Amino acid sequence: MDDEKMKSQPHVRQLKGKICENIVSNDLMNRGFSVFTSHENGNPVDLIASKENISLRFQVKSSQIANGKVKCWTRRSNTRPPYDINDFDYFAHVLPNANLIFYQPIETVDLNKKSSTIPIKDLKTDLKREH
Repeated sequence: MDDEKMKSQPHVRQLKGKICENIVSNDLMNRGFSVFTSHENGNPVDLIASKENISLRFQVKSSQIANGKVKCWTRRSNTRPPYDINDFDYFAHVLPNANLIFYQPIETVDLNKKSSTIPIKDLKTDLKREH
């Protein structure tokens, strides 16, 4: 389904979001984290992962590949204000068709832009705050 059809069908977009959250949850659990989901609509935190004395907050977004770069959505999908640097620790970008997850610290993102692009060679799958 293309992006234009998804925009006109919010339930499909929400389902895709939940699937991406599950993909990230599985990845984090495989890294030894306990993962908790937020069920509050409008909360900028989708997932909280904790391990020992570390707690990380994630905003999960689906991404797409175009021209050797990954397009990462960094704004909310509606009219709410943009995210704030204190809202969470990482964007967890999911490329469902490539079976890839990468993590982008929120402080490295221009939150005033709707999206950013990252060359595929620069993708990071590690969590700097994990250790």
